[in-house]
Amino acid sequence: MRASIGGMVSLFILAVFLIVLASYLLFNVSYAKAFRVKNKIITTYEQYEGNCGKNTNCYKEIERYEQDLGYYLTYELQPDSNKCTCYKELGYCATEIPSTKKIGKKTVKTVKYIIRTDIYIRFPFVQDILGLAKFGVTGQTHEIIK
Repeated sequence: MRASIGGMVSLFILAVFLIVLASYLLFNVSYAKAFRVKNKIITTYEQYEGNCGKNTNCYKEIERYEQDLGYYLTYELQPDSNKCTCYKELGYCATEIPSTKKIGKKTVKTVKYIIRTDIYIRFPFVQDILGLAKFGVTGQTHEIIK
C-alpha cells in the first residue's frame, strides 16, 4: 500500500512538472510571434509613413504577414487612450503621438506611433491565483514627418 501511494505522488509531481513545462514553451512561442509581428508593424508603418488605415496597402501587408506567421487573437483589444486605434481583426493597437520639430528655419509636424501587440496565455492554476493572463509587447516607430 505504501509503495502504491508513493508511486501516485511521483506520477502527480511528474504531471505537474510537464504541465508547467508545456505552458512555459507555449508562452515562449506566443511571445516570439507577438514580438515578430510588432517589429513588422513598426517597419511597415515607417515604410508607408503612417498611412496604415483600413483597406490600404500597409494594412494588407500587415494582414498577409500575420496570416503567414499564424498570429491570431481571440479576444477584444482595449485601447490605451483617446488617440489609440485598435485593429481587432489584426490584433494590434497603434497610438499616435504628434509633435513639432524645427529643422533649420522650418517647423515641421512629426508623428511617432506606439505599437502594442498582446499575448493571451492561460497558465494552469497560475491565472486563477495571480490573475496573469494578458501580456503586451510594445514598440515605437521613429519620427515620421507629415
